[in-house]
Amino acid sequence: MRRAAPAILAGLIALTIAGVMAACGSSDDSTSATNSDTAAETTEGSADSSGGGGALAVGFASPTMQNPGAQEFAAALECVAEKTGGSVKVADANVDVNKQISDFESMLTQQLDGITLLALDPRSFAGPLAKAAKDEIPVVELFNPEGEAPGLVLQPGEEYGMEAAKAASEALAGETLKAVVLDGPPVPNIAVIIAGFEKGADKYGIEIVDSVNAKNSTPDIGRELTEQLLAGNPDVNIVFAFDEALAVGAGLAAQGASGEIVTYGVGASEATIDAIEQGTVTGTYDVGAYEAGIKAWEMLAELSEGGEPAPYTLPVVAYDQDNVAEWQPVSERGC
Repeated sequence: MRRAAPAILAGLIALTIAGVMAACGSSDDSTSATNSDTAAETTEGSADSSGGGGALAVGFASPTMQNPGAQEFAAALECVAEKTGGSVKVADANVDVNKQISDFESMLTQQLDGITLLALDPRSFAGPLAKAAKDEIPVVELFNPEGEAPGLVLQPGEEYGMEAAKAASEALAGETLKAVVLDGPPVPNIAVIIAGFEKGADKYGIEIVDSVNAKNSTPDIGRELTEQLLAGNPDVNIVFAFDEALAVGAGLAAQGASGEIVTYGVGASEATIDAIEQGTVTGTYDVGAYEAGIKAWEMLAELSEGGEPAPYTLPVVAYDQDNVAEWQPVSERGC
C-alpha cells in the first residue's frame, strides 16, 4: 500500500451512507435535537487563508452523524468557522432520505451563506438543488461523481478498490486468491468503490466468490455478515468492505477463522487505525473527510464571491502496518 501523502488528513467517508433505503418520516423545520449550531467567536484578524474563506454561515446536511467521517467533516467546518468568525449548522438525517431532504430545504430558509451536502439518494435532490440555485444559495456536494451542484468534492473511489485488490494480492503472493465483499446501499460513491475492487480483482487474479449488502454499518454487523460469508466459503482469504466500521467487524470475524485472511476497508478513523495497529484490519484507505471539509468551505467562499470552483478530487492515502504511525487524530490537525 502506498504511504500517506502530505496534506492528507485521515477520515470519510466511504461515508458510510448506511440504510439509504430507509426513506420514511420527513421532519419539519430542520432538526431539533439532532441539529447542532456552532457559532465561533469573532476575533480581530482571526481569518486564516489556509482555512479558505471568510466569516460564513455554513450548513451541513449530513446523512448520519454516527459515522466517523461525517464527524470529521463537521469538525473541519467548525475549525475553519472558529478561525474566521463563521458558524456551522449541522442537521443529522439519521439515514432517512426524506428527513435529509427536509433538513436541506429548511436550511434554504435559514439565511445561510452556503450548504454542504452528502446525499443519501442524490436523485432525490434534483428539486432541492434547483431551488438552491434559484435562491442563489451556494451548495457544495460531496462524493457524488454525477453531481451537478456548483461545488463538488470527489473521492478517487475506484482507486480505493483497485489499491485494496493489489495490496491483498501482494500480501498473499503465491496463494489462490478468493474474496468476499461487504457491499452497501446503491449510492454512487459506494458503487464506484466496489466497482474498483471488482476491476482490481480481475487484474490481480482474485476470485470474488460471494458478496452481501450491508443495510447499516457497524463493527457488529460487519462481524456477523463476515462470519456468515466465511461459513459458506471456508477457503476465502480476502475480505473487502466498502466501509471502515464493517472492515473492523470483518477483521474480528477473520481472527476466528482457520487460515490467513486479510481485511481491507475504506475510512481511517481512530478506531480503524487502532484495529490496524492490533492486527485486526490489514489496511484501509483514507476517504479524506477532514480535508473535504476544509475544501468545501473554500469552495463556498469562492462561490459566495461569484467564483466558479473546479471540482476537486481527494488524493488516495492508504494506511497499514508500515505507516500507521503517520496518522494524526483530528485534534492535532490544523485548518
